[in-house]
Amino acid sequence: MRQEKQLLLDSISEAIQNSSAFVLTSYEKIDANMTADFRSDFVKSGGELLAVKKRVFLKAAASCGVDIDPSKLNGHIALAI
Repeated sequence: MRQEKQLLLDSISEAIQNSSAFVLTSYEKIDANMTADFRSDFVKSGGELLAVKKRVFLKAAASCGVDIDPSKLNGHIALAI
């Protein structure tokens, strides 16, 4: 695995492990301005919103012991922590 991908995987794994909960959501059909506004408000409230690649998320979740059915993940996904 390339070093950049490994760093991304490690970052997502760490975020999952350090959170008490997370929400996985699709962000298709949301325009860029709305996404930026939501992310800004979410960060102000103490959260973090990460757009993640499904394959990287699935590997990170598996490394944390979280079992996710890949067939349930459609479109672009975001991880809200």
